[in-house]
Amino acid sequence: MNEPAQRIVAVVDDDPRARISIVNLLQSAGFDTLTFSSGENFLQSPRRASVCCLVTDIRMPGMSGWELQKRMKLEQPELKAVFITGHHDENMRTDALQSGTLRIFYKPFDDEEFLEAVSRACCENDS
Repeated sequence: MNEPAQRIVAVVDDDPRARISIVNLLQSAGFDTLTFSSGENFLQSPRRASVCCLVTDIRMPGMSGWELQKRMKLEQPELKAVFITGHHDENMRTDALQSGTLRIFYKPFDDEEFLEAVSRACCENDS
């Protein structure tokens, strides 16, 4: 009975075009999605506990995706994050991966690799 909740992916990005594109890709692969324009909006959602994966831009006004992931690790340590960014920063990449980020994708990214990472995040939360 919990299966649908385990396939919900939260997409947090301040760019509406990026959100729509990511959501369309995820939905085409059978994922349910929740969308948010900011980390603050995501944290206010009562449905945040039902997501299997957090997909977020790293650089956003207000709370960054990096800060959002840190906050969610305190609340849901098992929640996996997939970062998307247009800015290549090796130090940020290293820090993110050491803190438990599942994967970082640089725009533009390969759709199949992205879907595989999200699917893996949801499967790891099932165990």
